[in-house]
Amino acid sequence: QKLKGFDMAISPEVFPRPNSFLMFPLTDACLMKQDVGPCSDYVLSWQYDIQQNECIHFWFGGCGGNKNRFNTQEECEALCVRHI
Repeated sequence: QKLKGFDMAISPEVFPRPNSFLMFPLTDACLMKQDVGPCSDYVLSWQYDIQQNECIHFWFGGCGGNKNRFNTQEECEALCVRHI
């Protein structure tokens, strides 16, 4: 594809369509809000922040909570972070 006034092609891999991330929908876990759970046996965990499109750490209480909780940042990013 060529831009008007420019004599160079733009690769779709470099400049993806703005909605191309929709082809890879987030799992339900990634869409859940943070839930530390009712217990107080705190464990450092990771959750996906959909507003920032990044994984952040938080203190999980050790019970309850929801699926938006990962043991490592890498696990969270592999499942949830979208590179658009």
